[in-house]
Amino acid sequence: MLLLAASSVWGQDSQADPNKTYDIKAKYAVGDLLKYSMRMNMDMAMTVPNGTSPFPGGKMEMSSDLKYKTVAVKPDGGAVLVVTTENAKGTMAGNSLPVPQTPPITMDVDSRGVATVRSAENLPGGAAISQVMNMNRMPAMGVVLPDHPVKVGDSWGTETPTPIGKIKIDCTLLGTEPVGGAETLRIKITTTVPLSMKMGPTGAPTEDADKAMMEMTGSVVSTNILNLLAENSRIVKMVGDFTSGVKMEMKGEAASKSPFGSEMNMKMDGKMLMNLVSAGKVSSDAAAPADPPKKPAAPATKPAKKP
Repeated sequence: MLLLAASSVWGQDSQADPNKTYDIKAKYAVGDLLKYSMRMNMDMAMTVPNGTSPFPGGKMEMSSDLKYKTVAVKPDGGAVLVVTTENAKGTMAGNSLPVPQTPPITMDVDSRGVATVRSAENLPGGAAISQVMNMNRMPAMGVVLPDHPVKVGDSWGTETPTPIGKIKIDCTLLGTEPVGGAETLRIKITTTVPLSMKMGPTGAPTEDADKAMMEMTGSVVSTNILNLLAENSRIVKMVGDFTSGVKMEMKGEAASKSPFGSEMNMKMDGKMLMNLVSAGKVSSDAAAPADPPKKPAAPATKPAKKP
């Protein structure tokens, strides 16, 4: 219900000077610590043309807390962020889901919010994700900021090549809106992720059609409304929805041995809500350990007297 209520504000107009320009750039400071709460609801359905789907699908809910800590600021306006996930929980059809523990993630982020993820292979499923996503050009918070001043109604975007196709991000400045007593900019973001890939016998992507055991086609489309502070582009709220349709077609021997036929279709629809919980400052580095106390020097001994 919370997500549905939040999404109802999308159609409201925000008042703003149509002639005013905004230079929307992220501004970082060492020691900044931002904490966000993340909530997601999703309906998933798996269908097969013949037989019964091996995956029942159903309603899924996930929640977590995210901490973004700025540990360094670069001369070009970028920064190094450490992202920590806490209190991750999930349910599927009312049953608890095992949620893998995610280690802290280090990202090099530029002033437009585009990040390079360090050591992505250490994340749960990171090696597989790196084979289909471009971990060197990821929107750190789901938004790519414009590279020039914009007015209300202006649009901008970017495309990122990945092994599964070009991810397209389209953004539009809708206006301004007060949130928590501060002026925020409202930005609509539509992200389209294509999906066209072949999977080999080991489960890794392959370009060789003769060796492919499965081909996946489809797309994921998300539409989000962001509220961010005008002075530093800090996100204070995000509400959005997403939809996905994926066709998985088994090939060759895999198709002949499949108990549910050669084709399976997956459809997902969901909503997501993210809110800034707190913004504070912390020490950028742990305090250096104190030097261990020195042992007192042994007293000098006098030489024995000669008889």
